[in-house]
Amino acid sequence: MRNEFKQVYWPFIIISYFSLMVLGFLDNLRGPFLGQIAKDLSLSDTFAALFFIVPSLVAFVSSHYTPALIKRWGTLMALRSGLFFMFLGFLGFSQMSNLLGLLASGLFFGFGFGLVSVAQNIAISESATERLRKQLFSGLHSIYALASLLAPFIISYLSLKKLVWSEIYFYMSAVPLLVFFGSFYIQDKKGASFSQKSKDLPLKVKRKIYFLALAFSFYLWAEIGLSSRVVLYLTRERNMALVEANNYLMLFFFLLFFGRVVFTFKHFKMETLNIILSSMFFSAVFFALGFIVSPWFFSLCGLAMAPFFPISMEFLTEIFGKLAPNAISSTVAFGSLGVVVMHYTVGFITEHFGIGAAFYIAPIAVLLNFSLFLYYKLVLYKKESLEV
Repeated sequence: MRNEFKQVYWPFIIISYFSLMVLGFLDNLRGPFLGQIAKDLSLSDTFAALFFIVPSLVAFVSSHYTPALIKRWGTLMALRSGLFFMFLGFLGFSQMSNLLGLLASGLFFGFGFGLVSVAQNIAISESATERLRKQLFSGLHSIYALASLLAPFIISYLSLKKLVWSEIYFYMSAVPLLVFFGSFYIQDKKGASFSQKSKDLPLKVKRKIYFLALAFSFYLWAEIGLSSRVVLYLTRERNMALVEANNYLMLFFFLLFFGRVVFTFKHFKMETLNIILSSMFFSAVFFALGFIVSPWFFSLCGLAMAPFFPISMEFLTEIFGKLAPNAISSTVAFGSLGVVVMHYTVGFITEHFGIGAAFYIAPIAVLLNFSLFLYYKLVLYKKESLEV
């Protein structure tokens, strides 16, 4: 075990963890202020959804081209660039006063978001040994959950200090800048080994990548749909105060964090695909109980969803071998595009039918994800690697 730890390129693990903490922190500072931003900028629910749609759409494009950037300049440069653009985006968010400012800031933030989303996963894939990879992926996405958990605490604390959303965004824009400067204290390593360009991959490999990317995007629909709209749902439909509704969101992220920490320090012998299916099954159960019994079950979805994201990255690495960087970048890019569709759909339904109807998008996405992975297991799954 000690020799395996020595084989890990820890500087990349560390910068990946810090980069994802920044991404998770900033990403989850947006949702709770959506209602206030829409009111202050005089935006309808549909146009307010552009606060999420524009960054996700741009992230789709930057995610797609991140492999080419990594191959040419290295993973570290991709992470640095992403951090700097996220800083510019959040600084812009703090100054926006109309729809144009929202769109421009979202462009910068989304570009950086896409770069970091791909680069930090590839850094883990390339820097970890096979035995430690699953746990390091879980550790990586535990950091996202921790950042997501801290965000509501920061919001509650600064709100009590009478700071408005624009002031909070201004101060928080310094977070990616700090990690950006800190990245210059580590050395780069050889870029990820993209053995083929995505467009040159065999058709059967492309089909499998896109199938899994579609399933993966439905998970993002579920997690982001819940985390970005549960506060709005509880305040409008259940008549809760903002602080009380925020507590449910904090518990969701705490359980998401706790579950991923367990997978970081505990090696489970259960097959990765079975873990994925179990995760979605229990998520569906908790969603149903959240609507029928108590909103506390929405928070419990965090525990059920916890292993999905890191285990999915490990699953892609297992299935595609040397083509894992291609599969990861395509999956993340497709996921960003899926989030664009989700936010627009939720915004449209919210405006015309109310958040009560729109919130059902999340559990429907869980069922679609579960169905696709179950089909993959029963029909498509082959244990051999697809290396070419």
